[in-house]
Formats: sequence, structure tokens, C-alpha cells
Amino acid sequence: MHDTLLLIIDMQNAYLPKQPWQCANILDIIPKIQTLCENFNRNYDIVFTRFIASKNPVGTWLNYNIKYDDINQSTFLNEIISNFKPYLEEYPVVDKSTYSCYKNDILKELIDSHKKVAICGVVADCCILSTALDIIDVGKPLIYLQDAIGEYKQNSGKAVLDIMDNMKLHVNTIHVEDFLH
Repeated sequence: MHDTLLLIIDMQNAYLPKQPWQCANILDIIPKIQTLCENFNRNYDIVFTRFIASKNPVGTWLNYNIKYDDINQSTFLNEIISNFKPYLEEYPVVDKSTYSCYKNDILKELIDSHKKVAICGVVADCCILSTALDIIDVGKPLIYLQDAIGEYKQNSGKAVLDIMDNMKLHVNTIHVEDFLH
């Protein structure tokens, strides 16, 4: 086990171009995350997450699941993007049903078992931000891989990057290339 956990959040087909939750820069971040996967054995462990709607939603998740039922029921949209399928034989995929990965007991245990967490995936102003704040709140150093973060709309991730930059005591915002060296 390495000191650092690479958390690859929700790289699912629903975020591809022409799909319902299309991320503006998804095609830019896929090769960055593939590079991270190819260089895993140097300094970090890897886990993929996948958002799957809860079968027993509570609170606002009830409305969310009703609104997005067609997406939630689609096998294709919920699958991890095909570019990552070769890595799924080696690295675990853990399902979650809230924005934050830290709300899932398996992911919480994985996060807690590492000294620091590097984060990438989608979407900057939903799952990434929610997870990042939870990790910061438990005192875990966070590495925000800014060029491997998907944003819903062009430049919507800038606000999240600004938040991460303002939390330099807890967060190191860097590019994938710098992380690998």
C-alpha cells in the first residue's frame, strides 16, 4: 500500500459528449486520467467510483432520483467510460449514491487508510467539490489534479479551483505532469 490514494470519480458514459450530463472538457481529461492509471505503481493506489442511484433515497435524493430516473436506469450511461475498461481489471470500482465519496463506508475506509488523497474525475462543482470538502474536514491532505477534473459547463470548474487555491493549507492544486514527477 502506498501513502497516496488516487480517487477517480465517476468517469461514466453519462458525461461523454452528446450524453445527458455532458462535461465540457471530458475529452481533455480522459487522456490525463489514463496517464495517471498507467503510472500508478510509482507512488499511489487507485480506486474508481461510480454514481449509482440509491434504491432507498432519502431527502433531496428522492427528487433527484425521480428527475433523473431515465439516466439512473440506463446500463450504458452508468458504465465506466470504455477508455478505462482495461484498468478496471486491476483497480476496484466502488459505487456511491451521493455526491461525496466520503459518505460511502468502503470509500471512507480507503481514504482514511492513506496519508493523502489525489482527486480527479467529474464533476468539479458537484462530486469533486463535495468529496474534496469532506476530505479536508477530516484533516486529510488533498491533491487537486486541476487538469484532470471535468466541468459541467465551460469554465464552471474555475470557481472550484479558486476555492481549492484559497485552501492551500489543506490542498495542493497541481497538474497531472507535476504530480507524476
